[in-house]
Amino acid sequence: MIVEVIVLAALTAAFIQAWRKPEGAPAPVAAGKTAAEQFILTMHAAEQSPFPRQVEVTEAQVNQYLTSTIKVQTAGFLADYVSCDRVFVMFGSGSFDAGLQETVLKHSFYLRVRYVVVKRNNGQNVEAVGAWLGRLPIYPLALDIIERAIAPAWGGAGSDLQLLASASQVVITPEKALLNFAGKHLNY
Repeated sequence: MIVEVIVLAALTAAFIQAWRKPEGAPAPVAAGKTAAEQFILTMHAAEQSPFPRQVEVTEAQVNQYLTSTIKVQTAGFLADYVSCDRVFVMFGSGSFDAGLQETVLKHSFYLRVRYVVVKRNNGQNVEAVGAWLGRLPIYPLALDIIERAIAPAWGGAGSDLQLLASASQVVITPEKALLNFAGKHLNY
């Protein structure tokens, strides 16, 4: 009897943690098409510049860009019960969380994956290091499954995410991300 009560209590606690909003999750932002276009044009200009450039990016800028450019719709028989509300990022120390907020049966839940930036082949790439459902950590062996689950939501920003790969250095702090571009040294 005591074992059953302990198991039930653990399952209840896990369920509550899974439905909780992640600590530090940004509030939804209004779409701003002009600001989003200006943001991505600035990034592309820095990447294509013949001279080294550094671009400072805030979490709020990235989230407004995502809100303005990515529209995710749930299809199939689940569309009546599940809707994707938004995608968002949360900056950390040397990492960022890519998140997805969905509504299931009128209750919001959050799925997020934590990435660290790693240097690869003269550019930058990201590597998943953790995942959460709400505030409940997900077993590391399920990380690939979680990444595949949120990948369609991030598909709208696919080509723009390649800017990260072309940066010579990326430094992420809770306040901002600094992207350094080496410059396209043109020979005349």
